[in-house]
Amino acid sequence: MNEFTQLATFSGVADWDERANNELQNLFDGLQLLDSEIDRQSKILNKQKIDVYKARYRQPIENMAEKLQEAIDFTPNSSSEQKLLLKELRQLKKEMQLEKREVAASAKEIREKARLKSIYAGRVLGVIYNSKIAARERRAIRYAREAEVAPHEDIKAAIERKILQIDKDILWAERFTD
Repeated sequence: MNEFTQLATFSGVADWDERANNELQNLFDGLQLLDSEIDRQSKILNKQKIDVYKARYRQPIENMAEKLQEAIDFTPNSSSEQKLLLKELRQLKKEMQLEKREVAASAKEIREKARLKSIYAGRVLGVIYNSKIAARERRAIRYAREAEVAPHEDIKAAIERKILQIDKDILWAERFTD
């Protein structure tokens, strides 16, 4: 995986793919050995210990194999694959930006509703204004607004992180040459 970030040529990708596929096969072989050993020891060990062994030893190997397989699938092997990958990444970025705008619009709508509510805060019977009631109502409106907007802001931040990762992937994919 360390070599993955350094790839810059399609011939380098082919060599790396071959080594990565060999390593992936080694990981799968190791998983099979581990499974057979766990099965062999299952007569001695109770179910809880077997689950602990699987979580401690099998899961990290599965995670490594999955990441390696994703990297193999992600690397372009030719300029046509590179163009296709770049097109897909740019399309995904546009979709993420659109989703970000939708989330921002819904948060803006919540803020506008809260602003309208705060205009009428402190009105008693629609005519009399009470500043103490107004302050209390505005605080309640502000707390409710913050509670409603917070999940939208979290989603927006997550989308921004995804967009940054896509930008990095685009820059990485653009550097490949023949």
